[in-house]
Amino acid sequence: MGSKSRRFKAAMLGIALAVTTTCAVAQVTWRNHQLMPAAFWLVQNENKLAEEIGADSKGQFRIVVLPAASSGYKMGEVLDTVSENLLQMGYVAGGLSAGQEQILELLDLPQFVPGDFEFRKKLWAELLPMYNKLLLDKYDVMAFDVIQYNPRRLYTKREVKRLADLKGLKIRALGPTDGAFIRALGAQPTATEWTEITIALQQGVIDGHMAADGPHLSMKFNELAPNIFDTENAGPSVFTVISNKALKALSKENRDLLLSKQAAYQERNRQQYYAADVAARKALLASGSRVHPVSAEENELMRKQAIPIVEGWAKRLDARSRPIYEKARAMVDAYHSTKK
Repeated sequence: MGSKSRRFKAAMLGIALAVTTTCAVAQVTWRNHQLMPAAFWLVQNENKLAEEIGADSKGQFRIVVLPAASSGYKMGEVLDTVSENLLQMGYVAGGLSAGQEQILELLDLPQFVPGDFEFRKKLWAELLPMYNKLLLDKYDVMAFDVIQYNPRRLYTKREVKRLADLKGLKIRALGPTDGAFIRALGAQPTATEWTEITIALQQGVIDGHMAADGPHLSMKFNELAPNIFDTENAGPSVFTVISNKALKALSKENRDLLLSKQAAYQERNRQQYYAADVAARKALLASGSRVHPVSAEENELMRKQAIPIVEGWAKRLDARSRPIYEKARAMVDAYHSTKK
């Protein structure tokens, strides 16, 4: 055999070995939808998870985080796209997904979940396995985590110092239940996509919206709505969901790697949750935002106005979802009973 022939066969053998090796450790890439901008703490935690997964898998399992809804999907579409494995992972906002699955709105119900951080952590821990079972059965997605931002405040272009000042104002509503509560407060609920709030404020489509300090600041809504009526209105809730199809398609090593990160991922979310909100409030005040407290009497009035709205919402639950509500209701009632 000539030297040229030997060199050719050796080269072909090298190519074959390289192809075999590449196939054996084929890279897997997941797409992770996020609503908030890249600098927001929750998105940074997603990037931290992605970095750990990439490093520990030696680059063979990548998670590409897509902030600011750059996946191209709207929030109301994320549950379905993860279910269909068009996205492998994503952030589902409970209050924006009630049209698909009503029970996801539970933690966003007006005046329902107390603002107490320690209580909230216990509530999330109890509900997560129940949500996971429901979502796996109905959508073939895994609930990797559930948290809430700090309670929703009311941010407006003009000052609101008491409930009477809300009369006639157009306030962004997450959905029908949120809209019913806004209407009960004397304002006019208006449907607006989260990513369109800036334009809606600029054009007078809305006069304000409800959110937590962190998201409000991160989107720079405070530049247009600098007044804070300091309500403590439940939610907003965030579910991290994973396509079960994508999960099952992973190698055992990569699947075990991801699941081994779950506890640390959840703990990071909880640690960041509170600290980020405190920092956001300081930054809002430094930027010129004005805070108007809500009196104890008006807080109690809002809670009473919310009760029939929550009860009406609960009557529409299906049999599979009802145990989640009943578990949360029992925990919330027990919490309030200790505060009397």
